Amino acid sequence: YRRILLFMPAARLIHCVRHPLDVLVSRLHHEASIFRGGAPSREMAAHAEILSRLPGLLDRPGTLALDEPLWFMLTLLLDDYAAFQQEALATVAEQPDRLLIVRYEDMLVEPEKCAAAAFAHLGVPTTTQLVRDCARNVSFDNLRQQRKGADHPFFRSGTARQYETRLTSSDRDRIMAYLQAKLP
Repeated sequence: YRRILLFMPAARLIHCVRHPLDVLVSRLHHEASIFRGGAPSREMAAHAEILSRLPGLLDRPGTLALDEPLWFMLTLLLDDYAAFQQEALATVAEQPDRLLIVRYEDMLVEPEKCAAAAFAHLGVPTTTQLVRDCARNVSFDNLRQQRKGADHPFFRSGTARQYETRLTSSDRDRIMAYLQAKLP
């Protein structure tokens, strides 16, 4: 973010953050889907054996047991997540008026309030109707409907707290301890 703001001195940015465990579960679903299609992401291609096991594990609640090969792959994803969050937090600390952090979970619960905050941060004049239309048009259900029939199912479920049924409590604790050591 700081590099963007350096080259675009008048820019105001919005950073959407999601609960890290939900990010992880969602990313694993996407990686498994991409792997089934034969084209895993570059950073995950080296983990074909693990990716081949994901569909079965992700489809059964509480069965994503973190064995060591899977844990190693997850730490790569968690390191990326932590680095991105650190950059956002550093930017907000240095230039609080230039970066707005919005939680995904808040957007699910209060989409109009989040849309209004985004418009205000960007300096865009709004009306109540504009905020309402924006919140409706970018709702998860609306976006998924627009993508229906697409080759790649990017919009999967759009719900919060999926990790509660996909990860064991000990795995959740292990992941959160790892992230807490990485983040301020």
